Amino acid sequence: MRKIFLNLTNGIEALSKYNLDIRECNFIRIQSTACEQKRWGFILNDLDHNFLMNLAVGNECIIYDFGHDGQPKALWQGFQWIEYALNKIWLKKETESYVKKLEVSNYWKEELKKIDKKTLRKIKYYRKFLLTDVLHLYKVYNETDKDGKYEEWKKIIMLNLEGCPSGLRSRS
Repeated sequence: MRKIFLNLTNGIEALSKYNLDIRECNFIRIQSTACEQKRWGFILNDLDHNFLMNLAVGNECIIYDFGHDGQPKALWQGFQWIEYALNKIWLKKETESYVKKLEVSNYWKEELKKIDKKTLRKIKYYRKFLLTDVLHLYKVYNETDKDGKYEEWKKIIMLNLEGCPSGLRSRS
C-alpha cells in the first residue's frame, strides 16, 4: 500500500502541484535546520509513529517536499540519514549512502553510535512489527517560490478541503 507524507511546510505544495487529496495524505517534519546543525538523533527521535509503523509493515512511503533551489536539504540530507539509520537499526543492513554525490556511509555509521538510548529504544520498538526486508522509502521534490509564505500554504490547504465533508473544513 502506498502512503503519502508531506514534509511540513513546503511539502504542502504537493497538494496542488500533484493534485493530491489531503484526506489521503500524512504529514512528517524533517527539519532542514536540524540537518544543518547535524542533530541526527533529534531527526530520528522526531519521526512520526505513523510513518515508522507504515515503513515497518512494508508500505511504500513517499515523502514530498519542495525547496527554493530544487531538492530541499530535508531530503538530500535528512532523508538519506533516515534511510541509512533505519536500514542499519531495523534490517541490520550496511547500505551505501550519498549526500551531494559524496559517499557518507562511514560518517553515518559513526553518527549512529552517538544516538541516545531513548531515541534508539523508540526506533528499535518497530522492529517487532517488521514485515519486510526492504524499506520502501521514496522522495519526490520540486522547486517552490512559496518558501516561508505561510498564507500560501494555508490557501492551498483551504482549497484542497473545499470538496471535503464539512467536518474536515475549518470553521472560520
